[in-house]
Amino acid sequence: MPNYRRKSTKMFKKSPSASNLKNRQVFHTRLSESTVTKKFKIGICAMENKSRSGPMKQILSRLDAQNFFEIIVFTNQMLFDLSIDEWPRVDCLLAFYSTGFPLDKAIDFANKYKPFMINDLEMQKVIRDREKVYSLLKSDNVPVPRYEVLKRKNDLNQSLEDSQVMEEHEDHLTINDHVFTKPFVEKPLNADDHNIYIYYPQAAGGGSQRLFRKVYERSSIYSPISRVRKFGSYIYEDFMPTDGQDVKVYTIGLHYAHAEARKSPTLDGRVERDKDGKELRYPVILSAKEKEIARLVALAFKQNICGFDLLRANGQVYVCDVNGFSFVKNSPKYYDDCAQVLGELVLSNLCPELVYVLKQRIHPTIPVTPEQVSHHSASNPRLELRCVLAIVRHGDRTPKQKMKMIAKEQRFIDLFNKYAKDGEKELKLKRPAQMKEVLEMTRELILEKENKGQSDNVEKLKVLKSVLEMYGHFSGVNRKVQLKWVTNKPPNKTPLKRIEQIIEEYEETPTEQPAQKLLLILKWGGELTMAGRAQSECMGDSFRSVYPNKNDYSALPGSGFIRLHSTYRHDLKIYASDEGRVQTTAAAFAKGLLSLDGEIAPILYHLVRSHKTDKLLDQPPTGPGKRIMANVKLRLHKMIHNQEEFTEEDYKRFAPTGTQSLIDSMRIIKSPYKKCCELLEFVKNIVQQIKAINDNPELVAEYNPLYHDESVQLMLGRWSKLEKDFQSKDGSFDISKIPDIFDNIKYDVQHNSKLGLKNTIHLYTCVKPLADLIVPQEYGITEPEKVEIGRMILSPLVRKLMADLKVASTDDTSDNPYRLNPSYMPNVLSPGRYVRTRLYFTSESLIHSFLNLTRYAGLCDPEDESWKEAMEYLGSVREAQYHTQIVLMMYEDRHLPEGDPNRFRVSINFSPGTAACQRKVNERLNAMSEILLENGEISSGAVTPAEPEDSENEAPLPVFPEGMEDVIPSVQEVESLDSMKFLTKAELVEQIVRPLEEGDLVDANWTALLRTQPCSPEDAAFREWLNSFPKERRFSPAALRYAAAIFTEGDGHEAVEPLVTLHNNIPLHQMEAFLQKIADANDVTDLMDCEQSDIYFFDPTPSPSTASRDTVTPEHMHDSERDTERESTPQPELHKPSPTHSPLPHSPLSYRG
Repeated sequence: MPNYRRKSTKMFKKSPSASNLKNRQVFHTRLSESTVTKKFKIGICAMENKSRSGPMKQILSRLDAQNFFEIIVFTNQMLFDLSIDEWPRVDCLLAFYSTGFPLDKAIDFANKYKPFMINDLEMQKVIRDREKVYSLLKSDNVPVPRYEVLKRKNDLNQSLEDSQVMEEHEDHLTINDHVFTKPFVEKPLNADDHNIYIYYPQAAGGGSQRLFRKVYERSSIYSPISRVRKFGSYIYEDFMPTDGQDVKVYTIGLHYAHAEARKSPTLDGRVERDKDGKELRYPVILSAKEKEIARLVALAFKQNICGFDLLRANGQVYVCDVNGFSFVKNSPKYYDDCAQVLGELVLSNLCPELVYVLKQRIHPTIPVTPEQVSHHSASNPRLELRCVLAIVRHGDRTPKQKMKMIAKEQRFIDLFNKYAKDGEKELKLKRPAQMKEVLEMTRELILEKENKGQSDNVEKLKVLKSVLEMYGHFSGVNRKVQLKWVTNKPPNKTPLKRIEQIIEEYEETPTEQPAQKLLLILKWGGELTMAGRAQSECMGDSFRSVYPNKNDYSALPGSGFIRLHSTYRHDLKIYASDEGRVQTTAAAFAKGLLSLDGEIAPILYHLVRSHKTDKLLDQPPTGPGKRIMANVKLRLHKMIHNQEEFTEEDYKRFAPTGTQSLIDSMRIIKSPYKKCCELLEFVKNIVQQIKAINDNPELVAEYNPLYHDESVQLMLGRWSKLEKDFQSKDGSFDISKIPDIFDNIKYDVQHNSKLGLKNTIHLYTCVKPLADLIVPQEYGITEPEKVEIGRMILSPLVRKLMADLKVASTDDTSDNPYRLNPSYMPNVLSPGRYVRTRLYFTSESLIHSFLNLTRYAGLCDPEDESWKEAMEYLGSVREAQYHTQIVLMMYEDRHLPEGDPNRFRVSINFSPGTAACQRKVNERLNAMSEILLENGEISSGAVTPAEPEDSENEAPLPVFPEGMEDVIPSVQEVESLDSMKFLTKAELVEQIVRPLEEGDLVDANWTALLRTQPCSPEDAAFREWLNSFPKERRFSPAALRYAAAIFTEGDGHEAVEPLVTLHNNIPLHQMEAFLQKIADANDVTDLMDCEQSDIYFFDPTPSPSTASRDTVTPEHMHDSERDTERESTPQPELHKPSPTHSPLPHSPLSYRG
């Protein structure tokens, strides 16, 4: 028991005899029947703004109603004007510090008159010093973040105390030989100072988030300043990623703890408040370990009423602050519990015999459990949403650029050996320190070679130097350097020879010459543009509408999602590959999805997991898959160099799947070699025009800077490189440059039109059919090739999707640390129901691979007419544009018995992404055609449209669930989600558009559904937009809500194509069998880390030499790029749908989180 209790309670520790029990029961009965004449005095010694606050009044009124206590509240006049001898004498004192409170005076009163103290006053001095708090927590084995203290002689002097050493670098801080890599946290030692700073690395844009006591609607702001403070004493600690949430714990005694979660103030700084102006918090359930931590905190600081902050991060729990006396606001259940526990605590120390009587008198609020709440009312639909899985391509980016050079210098070899692990053949350098090391090495090599008159590699070294010096800081988001060993074979100069070498290297036996030199690959560009960031945020905003709404909660679109997420019934995790554009897309999407304010950097570090996701979202094919892709490129290379027009045999050879978009592209191209020659002339013409501008200083001054701070000179450099690399000296073309040319012209047409370059539209219409033919075919030409390459690229992600669906189909929420506590939220319907959302942001290769597997790996019966039409629609999509989305939504029919194969069903939806550039090109193409026709420069039909009209395959006819054709969706509850009902275009017009025009709308359910959008069905523009859809297109309710949100929100949203539902009724066991056939049979333990809480944008691991032995840290991150060779093993047939459920192996199901 704590040493600050005055009375002994030994009678409760002994095992009483039967006679003693009988006598005690008689005594307690007499006590309960009699009137207690003496009341114990409880003094409330605090500042009046605390002692007369709403929560305090609620608790004191309940204490007073117990009839055992007399409550005496000390006024401010008593505290300051009277001596302690004039203060009222009390049996029990509840005193606590707040600003202005005379703590020393209260301590003197307690020491002199010795009342029973609920909270120790001497320890409240300790709580005001963060160094002492952390030291005491560590000594009592309470986990805290790794930290180090930096003390200065005084707050007005920069001089450090003796033996203190600090070194500040761009992306890390060294204090007394302890290294803290950004992001890290800076806290003043004085706990009354709430100005806490979090510093971010340059990889995320740098700057700092500055926390302070809440002022109106703000609790923090973002600052571009990245340097630590130079005055005052601070604690520096590791930043802990917490999914944008933190937990406030409130203890009463040693065995009661109440926890509430809220949005972390470090996320965007905007305070979410309820209708009464109180900060929104929701009670959550504590684990057994967290309850033990609460008991240890109360014991360590001798505070029976105490609040502290918990961080749930890295799969662990940490205490980051102890607040002392704290009460919960706006919780009647908590007020009841608090009064009861306090009453028992006081009586057990003053008169233990009365505790039994008190327990008999008090009837606490009966908690509401999930089982007591009906999930299904008469108005509820049959289906509930359980899981949303989305695979999303990144947003609009700048053109990617790359340079290769042979690095024979010993400096580069030493650098490789320094950072590569044993046996690794490739290394990726992205960290600022590594990039700086490469830059310094490059500068030295250039100087040495110039002094010696050597010219080999000097120009490329200068390019390397200039790229690394860009932006004024180092960031792996914008640039990276790769090193890989190569043999002493003579280099291959032509594209054909390079492709053949890949095949030869795979087929050769390992008797090659030892590697003696390195291939250095420098990559830069490919950054997310401001347009891409804005579109990502808008798309996240619209994506909320995929979730159901609740009419009586709010009329705003997506409010159902916001309530579901804010009440901790939504388990959201966001993953991104290690590319900067992908990570920033994910963060901007999260900002719109969760309606956050502020800068991207804090959101990126709180919500986006990208560390160690290279195996999940950026896994290039190796072994057999790499050889297949090389063979495919070889055939495409030979196809492009065919100087004759395509024949019927060519259509069968290069479009054997009969995909409409490929056939259309081949028809436009006609002769591929001639088309490439025409393309090269257009590229040369563009280079000449840019060079003319660059040679004119007046024009350069007028046009600079171009979009995204690019200069005319840099633009000339990237186009000149394309001109040089597209055709080799032997006259052959490098087909890998066709996508690069397409990306560059698409970027400049959309963003640099102010230059007024001629022939840009002609170049675009020339290269687009080539890109539409080459890019999707790189992932396989025949169906078996598409499936095999898709398996090699997607198998890690597919195993993860299997686990997501499996976990979501159960009621297991053990992987979600933020679970709503239903006992304190009786007003939340279905508090035990959760929706699991996993968002995977990646690049184009995974999108093409997933679409190929969807079409050719046997997901559904290929003879089914509806599925055929859905696949024809996919075949008509020419390009997986930026923000292409594949969305899986799993529903549960809880009216069906458990174990029924139709209880869980999956809907698969697809959007071809952002169409802004294509629309702009078409507009300019049409305008250009009209001008040229008027001037007589071209004849009618000379300009080929970029996107030929093809309305027949615009959208699929979805599959109707059996027996569900007449089910109408309802929006009665947040958890009551969409049925599997569709509206065809004709039904849309017949049931909504035409009745609205005639003023006679019959279907009230669909009206209510649409009226949750700002664009009401009564809006003529919205009706006209609905009418514009092709007659074959059909929408599920979720897809229609998403389309309405896209229409409503303006320019950023209009660029994103709506979701199209490919199939709305795939049984879960059928989807699982499909995914199982794709997944490798290999063990998945190498991917287990991807579901743990430490997989974030950064590596939170401190330096191994300086990590505290008491700190639990994740595995140290290594940035090298690893390609694991897979053995070629027989794979199951992937082209026939499985009619029965195929049980999943145990290993993929061990994913959590």
